[in-house]
Amino acid sequence: MKRSWTTTLLLVIILWTPALAAQKPHVLFCYDYVGGGTGTLDKWRSDGANLSDKKPLIAGDQAHVTSPLGSADYRYDPTSLEMESPSFPYRVIMPDDLSTSSPGRWLLAQPNINSNVAGIYNLEDFGAKIDEKIISDGHVTASSAVITSASAGFIASDVGKHITVWGAGPQITAPGAPTLAVNGTAGTTTYYYKITAGISYGFGRYQTTASTSATITNAPNTLSATNSVKITKPTLDSNCNEWTIYRSTDNVNFYKIYGPISSNCFYDGGFTARATTPPVSNNAYGLIESTIESVESSASITIADSASVTRTSNIVILYGTDDTDALNDALDAIYDAGGGTLVIPAIKDRFCLILGQIIIPNDEAAGFTEVQVQPPLRIMGTSHGPTNVWWQFIFYDDNGTTIPMGSVLDLRYSGSTWDSTHSNAKISTFGMGKLEIDHLTLADFGLDSSPFLLTTNTTLYVHDNSVLGCDQAGGSQNDFIILGGTATATDKVFGCSGYNCAYQGYKSIIDKNWMSGIRYFLKFGYFADSITVSNNIMSETCYNPAGGAVYFEGYPGVGELPMTPDMANTFMDNTWENWGNRYIYEGNYACMNSFLNDYLGDQNTTMMPYIAYFDANSGGNYFRPAGNITIPVVSSGNDTNFVMETGTTYSSGYFDFNENVLKANRVELYPSTGSTIFGNWATDTQYDCFGFDVKRSRGSLTSPVQTNQNDTFAKWPRVYSYYNGSYREMFEANVNQVAAWDAGTNKAKSSYVLDFFDPTGEVKFKFYSSGEAIFPGTLSAEYVTKKVAASPIASASSITLTSSIAHITGTTQINTITCNGTYYFNGPTGMQITLIPDGLWTLGTSGNIGAAVTAVVGRAINLVYDGTKWYPEN
Repeated sequence: MKRSWTTTLLLVIILWTPALAAQKPHVLFCYDYVGGGTGTLDKWRSDGANLSDKKPLIAGDQAHVTSPLGSADYRYDPTSLEMESPSFPYRVIMPDDLSTSSPGRWLLAQPNINSNVAGIYNLEDFGAKIDEKIISDGHVTASSAVITSASAGFIASDVGKHITVWGAGPQITAPGAPTLAVNGTAGTTTYYYKITAGISYGFGRYQTTASTSATITNAPNTLSATNSVKITKPTLDSNCNEWTIYRSTDNVNFYKIYGPISSNCFYDGGFTARATTPPVSNNAYGLIESTIESVESSASITIADSASVTRTSNIVILYGTDDTDALNDALDAIYDAGGGTLVIPAIKDRFCLILGQIIIPNDEAAGFTEVQVQPPLRIMGTSHGPTNVWWQFIFYDDNGTTIPMGSVLDLRYSGSTWDSTHSNAKISTFGMGKLEIDHLTLADFGLDSSPFLLTTNTTLYVHDNSVLGCDQAGGSQNDFIILGGTATATDKVFGCSGYNCAYQGYKSIIDKNWMSGIRYFLKFGYFADSITVSNNIMSETCYNPAGGAVYFEGYPGVGELPMTPDMANTFMDNTWENWGNRYIYEGNYACMNSFLNDYLGDQNTTMMPYIAYFDANSGGNYFRPAGNITIPVVSSGNDTNFVMETGTTYSSGYFDFNENVLKANRVELYPSTGSTIFGNWATDTQYDCFGFDVKRSRGSLTSPVQTNQNDTFAKWPRVYSYYNGSYREMFEANVNQVAAWDAGTNKAKSSYVLDFFDPTGEVKFKFYSSGEAIFPGTLSAEYVTKKVAASPIASASSITLTSSIAHITGTTQINTITCNGTYYFNGPTGMQITLIPDGLWTLGTSGNIGAAVTAVVGRAINLVYDGTKWYPEN
């Protein structure tokens, strides 16, 4: 709530020497909240003098003010039209001639630590202008550097400010044809592909015309997750930041299947073609990043660079002072003071423009055994964070009206990369210590692909922020947070000061952040462990179809614990397609400690979500959720699937699920050929194992693994049989699934067999689609399942059983009993059989029967084998 100009002054002190008084005007020090610079100024008093008693002011003059809160030096800025913005500790410095129409104000020239209350620092006290302004009614003419705007209100002090003009920069060149290759099993199908290059910024997407077509004649006959067409982009115009794919079956009619895409390649696994056709004209123009050279009028300026295209309709323009130095100076001061809180003031319709990189100061310790440290730091503001009205985070609406966003950092840094695939972050922190960032709007209103935040050794507490990437139109470029680099060696942990250092910021918390226009929400680097991620929202404008929402690229190394972040209550307010139908993208080694009640998707999606995807370059993958993953059911009768896919290069993959972890209609696994799949269940009560339990399927898992090649399973699935009132299980078995699943009908085939091997390759167990569960070979007889023979067996001196329970007819004495070796052990120790008499036959002792028995029709005889002979139980 604004306070009136009648607010009582808490403190007014004017002190300086007579020499200063001869050349310095009086200044008023007010320790209170002063709102807006409007109202009746003559009610303010200073030593009984009316403030309307104006005195001459000289640009650049210095004045020194002392108060019980401390003292500081101030400089006079004759061009400013604003009062010092109220902030901690609500200090306002005003010249004696202050009025709502007269320019000029005193600004803090040299901050004094003592004047900050309880270690709280205001960014404006370090010279920050926080004056970036946005207008949406700009006009430019091709080859001209003049920009006009009826609403801008340009003033003389705008000269030298940075300016960004959307859509008036260089035109994007149309791309060449893509490169095509088969991923999986080749077929005989022919497809044609074209691509367009594009550029996205703000809420606009702009594309070039399409490339020439590329042809593939041996594409898989049925495109799927494991059999697809790999589409690799050519070299694109350096000004573009995305590309889009169009597919055709006749090389005439091309329709969009995917885009925009920011990765180097894409796999077409049978995506549905849209009605969208390639654009017929090139409307892709980049941004102008320049400076204001002169102000012709309040509605016209000249900038240093000319426009490439005429824009007679309204275009977006942002201009303001670069506050990078002020922000870095403030952080240095807080470091020197041993820690504190930096407040980013909320100024209506103004942003804090940061063109450079922000590196959090630390002690820069060097050496293998040294660890860089930094004091506790909090950077805070007043911004929305997650709220029920998503558009409040957008800086202007369709009518060009600026919407209040609170404390806004417009982070434009787009630096070099620290290796071939990783860009430097806009904010980087390397020292051991704690960094808290909260209640800010972190935005990029330019065009770049740099992530917002990178930590190596620093523990983060990032919460209640709004994060706006540079592209809100479906071609996200910016990642939010990078947790550690990709280094694995020990010397990249201790004494490491570079971007590639392994993660050591344990106990980090990422909580209640709202994201728009973000590519990867999180990227977990090496040793990324003990991280809590909760209650974050990824809006429908987030986009990463070639990757996912979360990326794991770390590897813990030999003898190290796997990464165990805890992720809870994540909400993805979009369709699965925005994320390539997957949540987790596993780049190399990956581990997930828990997903707790994550709601992945929305109620309108009809696409199959991949919860975890292991790319073709991944190895030693480990996916282990410990909580509930909630995947919404679309509607009655439609399946929502839990799908995990491994790549095609490396074979090892770990999928470890705790009891009752999955809340999905169907679970499917797509391993690459020869993959070793580990699925260790937390308790003996969880044994459905993706439908492989030979006794029954349990819970909501209703389908077997979907695969058509031989795969090796270690430690699971646990195979259960019933014996003597208890379940027995076979561990560390390998399984060969022979054509068990029909991908065309999405159902189990009518006839199939699952063969389980021991490590030597000997078949230990067979499970047939008919329901038979048999144990050939030399496995202990206690695993035999009982089964009734289809037809009675006639009594004879020697009989052969094809089942463990058999009806026997006739009256001939039986002296020898043999079991069919294909189905059961040929006389294994401890084996049990049941003979049901349908005739008055007898058991004799001249063969392998240990005691004579006379049959009674209708009364079963149970026999057990001791290794040499069959003995009746009674």
